[in-house]
Amino acid sequence: GSAVIAAVLVTHNSERWLRATLESIANQTRKPDSIIVIDDNSTDGTMTILAEFGIAPIAATTTSTDITTRIAQNFQQGVRAARDADVVVLGDHDDVWHPTRVERQAALLAPIDASSMQTNSPLLMVASDGTLVDENGNKTGGTLRSNFPVPANWNDLPANKQLAYALKHSVATGGASAIKPAYFAAQEIPDGWLHDRWWSLLATVRLGMLI
Repeated sequence: GSAVIAAVLVTHNSERWLRATLESIANQTRKPDSIIVIDDNSTDGTMTILAEFGIAPIAATTTSTDITTRIAQNFQQGVRAARDADVVVLGDHDDVWHPTRVERQAALLAPIDASSMQTNSPLLMVASDGTLVDENGNKTGGTLRSNFPVPANWNDLPANKQLAYALKHSVATGGASAIKPAYFAAQEIPDGWLHDRWWSLLATVRLGMLI
């Protein structure tokens, strides 16, 4: 059978962008089997939009007052809710997903034919690029990679070089990444760390980070 895929989003007063995000998920060539939304105390029309798409959000349980820690804990809560999926595709509330995003990332993380794996060890995280847009959806000329550059030969670097780079630079943005929840659901994210930054280090240490 095919892999079970969950999309995990975190919302907070997201009405301005959320409909476009959810429409892009609905229009995927490979639709996620479930969409898990952790809502952090939205007071705008976020709930109404989620209801339009048939999504019942889970209330955030974080009590942290530090915004970075709060975001990370919200995503951790979402991944734990999706721990039975084979793949979790992460999303921010102001993203529009490329139509083949889920299909492509799932094929890399959970290929149907195990012999097609490119690495000696199972991948844990895939980080993709993205086009940066303004609040109206117009391209700003940049990409995620122009903001967070990574060596072009990253996937061929020896483990120690990958880790040395990942310790100093952000190599993955959560909104453009997919992960295997079976591994990450059990991990604690240290206070003050963003989820994507910490998870990319965990994946790199275990030779499981594909860019």
